[in-house]
Amino acid sequence: MLIQSPLCITSRLMAGFRFDDGSSISIEYDDVPGDEGRTRYHYCIDLPDGRSHESAKLQSGVGKYNLQYGLASLVDYLRSTAWDFEDGDKDEEWEADWIQEWASDHINELDVLALDLSENELIQE
Repeated sequence: MLIQSPLCITSRLMAGFRFDDGSSISIEYDDVPGDEGRTRYHYCIDLPDGRSHESAKLQSGVGKYNLQYGLASLVDYLRSTAWDFEDGDKDEEWEADWIQEWASDHINELDVLALDLSENELIQE
């Protein structure tokens, strides 16, 4: 696997992105197949203060998708939850209640990352 900047190998030894404050998001394929032929991803959100969240609930659309697609989906979901937070809406999907506020605080970096992921091949498998 070849990973291009601004992506990196995170402290979890997974493909991901490190934010200016030291927090990171990491992603890999999950060991458990997704539903109905989908690709399932395992992702982690790690903050410098030691808080972390990980899940394997993220799945692709029907069919097989690559890791960059999974990371782009995660980034889009984080952007969406940041907008909900700014509107005062609580996203019940997140098990950790701090994720919405964290995403809101990092919306500019998430927006730039989303654009990079949509325009460039940053993960070659």
